[in-house]
Amino acid sequence: MISRRYAKQETIAAIAGLVYLGAWLYTISKSASKYPDFLQEGISDHAEQKAAARTSTSGPLGISYPDSPPAITCQRPCLNRLNKIYYIDGSAGLGDRKAIFRDLAQIAGYLCAELVLPPPSELLHKMHNFDNEVGKNIEWADLYNITFIEDGLPVIQAPSVEFEKYFGSWHDIPVFDTTSNSTKYNQQWLHVISTNGKVRKDFDRIQTFSFRQEAKNPTSTVGFVWEIHDKWFDSDLWKSKLPMLSREVKDAAQDVYRHAMRPYLHRYYTLQQKNHTVPDKLEGCKYTSDDTMPSHVKIMQNRLLKRIIRQHSKDAISGLLHLRRGDSINNCDTSVDKMRDYLACSLNGTESLGRNLTMIFMTDESDTEYRKNIMDLLDEYPHVSIVDGDALTKAVVGEAVRNGLIDKDFLNNFYTYDVESVLRDRHGDLIKFTLEQRKSSCHDCIKFLKKRLQHMIGGSSS
Repeated sequence: MISRRYAKQETIAAIAGLVYLGAWLYTISKSASKYPDFLQEGISDHAEQKAAARTSTSGPLGISYPDSPPAITCQRPCLNRLNKIYYIDGSAGLGDRKAIFRDLAQIAGYLCAELVLPPPSELLHKMHNFDNEVGKNIEWADLYNITFIEDGLPVIQAPSVEFEKYFGSWHDIPVFDTTSNSTKYNQQWLHVISTNGKVRKDFDRIQTFSFRQEAKNPTSTVGFVWEIHDKWFDSDLWKSKLPMLSREVKDAAQDVYRHAMRPYLHRYYTLQQKNHTVPDKLEGCKYTSDDTMPSHVKIMQNRLLKRIIRQHSKDAISGLLHLRRGDSINNCDTSVDKMRDYLACSLNGTESLGRNLTMIFMTDESDTEYRKNIMDLLDEYPHVSIVDGDALTKAVVGEAVRNGLIDKDFLNNFYTYDVESVLRDRHGDLIKFTLEQRKSSCHDCIKFLKKRLQHMIGGSSS
């Protein structure tokens, strides 16, 4: 039997859905000016994401949970997401930002909140964009379209929606004003500020507030604002599993709380893996779709793949040569001399495979002489050809800008990074092996490459 409480929740949820739809249509209308010809495909993509999410039966990282319900049934149902989680730290690269936002999004889903973030121009470092600032016109949805599984709506709210005019610095403490009844978030709201990595106790406090509030008054228009300033990766949240709700709160919220709702946090298990303490079963509910790539990026990726295939040697095996230099140059030697030795060792014996190799070259190095010298190293191997993946990607994006398909602000290295992610996908159809040098993966040689490729194509390993 469905309780009156849940019948009432369904009605409220329907009303909330209309509000969310309005917000989504507002976002779509803003996007139209950036990539009008891609709009219809974006809407189609949105529907496909929701359908895929609702049929998913896998847990985090694609691990099957035979004893747990499908992903769509574990989420905490949210009547609305009036709560706000704000995060700010120093600027960094796009991969770093996505890693932080991914776990913040899971927490937001669990606490029925939205993320409010400074724009990419504030959180992305120009060092990763050849010393150029990101255009003010770029929003997070342009680079990282993360959505909730429950309803397919965006996790990240554009700051232009939250803050109607300039208010000072994004690094102000606090950023939100809850000190007077004249502000959007008045004194009735719970306002929590976490600094210097002290997050754990604040999460526990907000979790308790959230479930107590829903148990007491599920239609309340008063929520919480949680500001997190700096040191997310080094915060005390990762010392152990998330704090549990007290028995008192669980009993009071028994109609709305289940243990299975607790969010899966990728960084926690990554650290556990590094410490060799990963449990037999990964716990946690996934609140966001795995598909975070904007539709216009996917179109660019398809064009890039077609361009690469046209330059592909017949019957060749494709590999990726990825050299990260910017923030790794002092930690991983990728000099031309070092790379000569690295390639000689790694490619040793591959000429006997009877198949050509096509290397797709990617690097964050802007020095044209260095790039040319690295590509020239492959001339020593008659069975190996090389394609400049960065140049092809920039050509594809540049053509789209010149043809008016996307805004000129997309001519930046972060957008290129997104488009090129299709080449870094080790589960895709194109790339069969990777030679990568970076701070976290720096080797003198990729041994047994010949043996791996021989096994892949079948045949004798002699």
